Formats: sequence, structure tokens, C-alpha cells
Amino acid sequence: MADSSERVVKVEDSKGNPVYRWMLQQQPWPFVEPLKCSACTRPVSIVPAYLRRGSRVSAHFRLHEGHDVGCPLNPTRIMNDIAFGSHGLAKVMKNGTLRLTIPAHDPPTSPASTAIGGEPEDDEERTLLRVTTVRPWLPPALNSAVKVAQFLRRCDFDPDLAELFTVEYRRKRIPWSEFCYGPDDLSYGLLHDRVAAAKGRRLEHPVAVHGTVLRTGMAGAKPFAVLAAGIPSGQPGRTVEVVLRSAFPTLLGKELKVGMQVLAVGAGWKIFAPHKRSVDEVQLWIKEHWYLAYWTWDKDTEQAGAPMCPPPLSPDERRDSRPPGSSASRTPSRGSRPATAPQAPGPPRATAPRDQSQAAEPPGHPAAAEGGSSDDLARLILKGYSKPDSTSQPTAVDPPPSAPVPPAVTSRPDLPMPEVPSAAIPSGPDATPGPRPLPPTPAAPLPPRPERPPLPRPPQHPASGAPVPQTGPRPEAAEPNRIRRLFARLRRDR
Repeated sequence: MADSSERVVKVEDSKGNPVYRWMLQQQPWPFVEPLKCSACTRPVSIVPAYLRRGSRVSAHFRLHEGHDVGCPLNPTRIMNDIAFGSHGLAKVMKNGTLRLTIPAHDPPTSPASTAIGGEPEDDEERTLLRVTTVRPWLPPALNSAVKVAQFLRRCDFDPDLAELFTVEYRRKRIPWSEFCYGPDDLSYGLLHDRVAAAKGRRLEHPVAVHGTVLRTGMAGAKPFAVLAAGIPSGQPGRTVEVVLRSAFPTLLGKELKVGMQVLAVGAGWKIFAPHKRSVDEVQLWIKEHWYLAYWTWDKDTEQAGAPMCPPPLSPDERRDSRPPGSSASRTPSRGSRPATAPQAPGPPRATAPRDQSQAAEPPGHPAAAEGGSSDDLARLILKGYSKPDSTSQPTAVDPPPSAPVPPAVTSRPDLPMPEVPSAAIPSGPDATPGPRPLPPTPAAPLPPRPERPPLPRPPQHPASGAPVPQTGPRPEAAEPNRIRRLFARLRRDR
């Protein structure tokens, strides 16, 4: 491959008219020699078509002496400048091409702590993503892609020159034509076909779209910017639009104006095709400031302004944009108890005790102090009842009549009690002790429970005491053996 400094794509003749590569196929040539680079004073020669290793090389321009110092159309100088300001993300290869690495993880969501031109951080990997080269804060990967897009625009997006730039994402090499789309209608149509083939899934790698802002507006409280419209979609009666949308007004704010150049990068491109409109909207929702870069462009001088990006989102903006189901506005769960206002304390209710043990409580018990049982006190506490002050006068409640106490049983009911005559029991002050009644006859004792017979132990060896294995038939084989013997006896009897 020839040196990239010898490549030239924008040429003008001696009268200052532009000369394009396709004009070399015409005879006679529609231009007047000599030719030179349109951005510097170096002469340009014409290389006719020829065969190289069996393949035909079309006619092209060749710059033998190299570009002037500072020429904006010098590919070698542009690639070196991009690699120098990319913080290691862009590298000039030995074959004269530039390889730009897109980080697989997202850049940080807050600006760097050091100012532009300040002391770099100690962590080289963090510096790779956080230190910027332009103001406001623009990540190095996006800044490098913007410089490539600006250079290709100066060169009228020459496809041969675009082959000098490649992108690497997760160790996968991606040509620039498959990474960046636009700003012509044919490229936007290819973007539509690629996003439609994904069928709602994220693309396998981030995709950049380069274009000019046609119009801006607000859809409710959400801003949007249209980069292309009226592109044929391949379906009759439907067209394609390329639109950038955001839920944050600051990301597509007042700084983004009609006529500015835009480069949007992301893997979340989707197609929105409403039934009420005959438009397939290829859209990307801008969620962070490093999704987008924009700059001015002077058509007369072909000079680009410094690229900018929206300001980073503040913590308040992120908090205000949370969906209704987030933790900030989460409704109580189904199993949680709603908070209720405390109820005013009322007089305790007097309830009859369930058994005789609850008929009276000791004086120090809380239930006795409140005029109710312990279960009543627990029930009142659960309902919001609080113990009144000692100074307040409790309401007197008449205790309910207690139930008669049943007589205690001192003997078995099935044994008859001997009758004692009343004359045998002395009474009065001068009574003398007489014979006492006989004690009840004790019940007959229960018979002793028979013990479990001991389990049979297997035979043991008389010397070692180890169990001797049984050589007889297994229990499960006894029945078949008996049947065999029975059939053998029948055969002998015949």
C-alpha cells in the first residue's frame, strides 16, 4: 500500500474548478491541466488505469511531493493528530491505517476532577476515559470519531479514503462504513435495513450516525432532533426518518440548533413505525451526555468548529426522571400494614372470665389495675388503648357473678363409698371421739406388661465370636423351591 500522504481526493484545475475522480473516465477530460491539491499548493498528477497482479486498478490522482505543512487534507497528519489526542484509544498501524478502539464499558457519568491541562491522575486506566481534550467534557473515543467524520466530510466522503479508518470493539474489527452511517440518503437506508434486521434487539456493536440537524422540537416535555426525513424505505408509501430523542431537556437543549453537524453513537437504535403515520422512525434515545457530539460547519471555508457535547446530568435530574415504580415513589407492598391514626383511649370492657383461674388477679397484676383480665388488656393494647394516668378516676364496673365451684373429687367415682350413720359421729361440745369411717378400698393393681421376647441372634463362631454366614436358602427363594419339589413329586407318582 502506498503512503497515505500521497493520497489526494480533492483536486482543482488551473482555473480553480473542482476535479473529481470520475472525470478521469471521460474522453476528452473536462478540465484544464495542471492540477493541484485544493487545500495546498502541491501539484497533482494523474495515474492511468493499469493491471496489478491480475486485478485492474482504476485511474486516480497521485501527490508525489506530499502535502504542505498544515494541509487539512493530509491523511498522515490527521491520523497522527487523532492518535496523539485519543489517550491510547487510536493507533496508527504499520500499513498506514488508523484503528480506533471503542471501550466495551460505559464512560463515567460525572466529569473529571482535574481541569483541562491539569495534572493527570495516577490510575492510567481511569485517565484513559476521564481526561478530555475539549470543553465541555467529551470522552476521547467520541472526540476521535468526530475528528474522523470531519476529515471525511472535507474529502467529500471518498470511499477509498474511508478505508484508512477502522474501529475495534471487543476485539472485533469493524470497517468505518459499517460503524458510521450518513449523511447521504443511501447510507441512511442501509442503517434502516440493519436496525430492522435486529428485530428490536440491541445491535452487536455501537453504531454512529453523522448528519445535519433539520429541525428540533418538543414532544410534551421530551426534546427531539430530526437528522433526515423523506428517505425511501423500500416499501410503497412509507419513508424513513432519523430522529434523536431524550427524556432530559438538557441533553438536547438550546445549544443544539438547526444546521449544526451531529454525531450520535449508541447500540440502542430502534425503529418506531406508528400506524397513523407512513413513516419508519429510526430513533436513538440519548440517555447520557457522551452519546452525542455537535459542532458548527462553514460551507464556504469548509472549516469545522470545536466539537461539544451536552452537560452531564446532575443527581437531581436523574432522581426526577425515575419511573413511577422506583423506590422514591414505591407504593406499600401487599403484606405491609398501612399506617393508621391512633385512636382515642376508651373505658375497658368488662368480660366474663373463661375459666375459674381468671376470675381474680393479684392486686399487682395490670389486668386487676385496669378492671379486666390479661387477655382483655392485650386486646386493648392491640386496638390502640393506652393505660390512663394514675390521677384520672377509672370508671367503676360491677364484677359479674362468679360461677359455683364444683366439689372436688377425692376418690374414684366407680367405687362405692361406705355409708356412716349419723349416730356414730359425735357432735356437741362434750362429744368424745368415736370410730372414724373406713378409708376407700384401693383399686386393684394392673397386671405387669409382658416383656418383648429377645430377637434371634445369628449363630456365632465359638472361637472368634464372629457371626457365621447362613448357607440355607434365602426366604424369598423358599416358596419357589417348595413349588419345584411339589411338581417333582407329581412327576414321580405318574
